[in-house]
Amino acid sequence: GHIDVEACSKYRVAVAAGGSGTRSTCELAWGLILSHMRSIPKEVSNLKNGGWQSTLGEDLSGKTLGIYAYGKIGRQMGQIAKAFNMDVLIWGRVSSREKAKEDGFIFADNKDFFFSNSDIITIHLPLKKETKGIITLDELSLMKKNSLFVNTSRAKIIQSGDLEKALIQGRPGFAC
Repeated sequence: GHIDVEACSKYRVAVAAGGSGTRSTCELAWGLILSHMRSIPKEVSNLKNGGWQSTLGEDLSGKTLGIYAYGKIGRQMGQIAKAFNMDVLIWGRVSSREKAKEDGFIFADNKDFFFSNSDIITIHLPLKKETKGIITLDELSLMKKNSLFVNTSRAKIIQSGDLEKALIQGRPGFAC
């Protein structure tokens, strides 16, 4: 979304995306989720400063992972969520609905249900004209006070300033 591909082509500059493919984005999202849920940064800091472990973190088992966009990355996220014994809720286009059903996951009846019933939400949308600002304060404000919002897509997927406002208001409780 931020590279002038036409100019690159004109000057014979090669443009590649995703280095190691979609797997690296999936791994990053799970790294962020696990770091938050297990308080890893806080605990590492405590240990470096001579302290002891102060929290146990939270289990993922039994929590609901909301996956916004069930394409290649979303599908990988869902498979890993199964291994953690998580419930999986999907939101996205019609093609996401069909794939989610094939994989045995629930597709949310509507966007409000998706945002209000997920403990953790991960976003896996490409930045395009139709996805820019697609997530707004209204949706974010529906999230639970202790929920986690993880965006490994582009920042502009979220309406400018809305995530900050939502966090200040306490819904969602956390973001990566």
